[in-house]
Amino acid sequence: MTNLDTIWSARDPLILASQSTIRAELLNKVGFIFDVQTAKIDERQIEAHLSPADKTPKRIGLALAEAKARAVSKTNSEAWVIGADQILEFEDQILHKVKSSIDAQQQLFSMAGKQHQLHSAAAIVRGGETQCLMIETATLTMRTLSSDNIRDYCQLAGDHIFQCVGSYQYEGLGRHLFERVDGRDDVILGLPLDQIIKFFRSAGCLTF
Repeated sequence: MTNLDTIWSARDPLILASQSTIRAELLNKVGFIFDVQTAKIDERQIEAHLSPADKTPKRIGLALAEAKARAVSKTNSEAWVIGADQILEFEDQILHKVKSSIDAQQQLFSMAGKQHQLHSAAAIVRGGETQCLMIETATLTMRTLSSDNIRDYCQLAGDHIFQCVGSYQYEGLGRHLFERVDGRDDVILGLPLDQIIKFFRSAGCLTF
């Protein structure tokens, strides 16, 4: 009988190139052991240098995920590196994080009663070479909310509204804002986990 403490069986280490505690929790829950390193990239500059054909929400998400993984891989050539990014698409526009409560309330009010998409992208890089790109989408329908509802939510949620696109934190109080969700929780939280597991299993990095 083998005594195992992790599903990760590869000799080379795994690094998550993301400062997101939620992404780290998702990997932890499925038994991965990994280090975390924040990728130092200028996301808006990367977006600006994309060709017009690549400036779609999904392609932007993939480009940013790959840039993060490649940046960390430069100083960790022997490691498997996961880069991730999430894009919120609402009415053909990309929404970014806000910096004030007023902006958050305005953003939520514009989204209330309507659908938006969360595109969660991941890139796996090793030795500076991209091994795999993946993306999945979840569609969320927000409840019809009054300005008082939104103000109360922002007050209860506190600074968490500034930490995520859309000004809601789905894994917390933000879940109360939605009428319908089509998509898996891991995709909503920013990581296409099933595809990541499938890749590493096919690469022989997992115990089973």
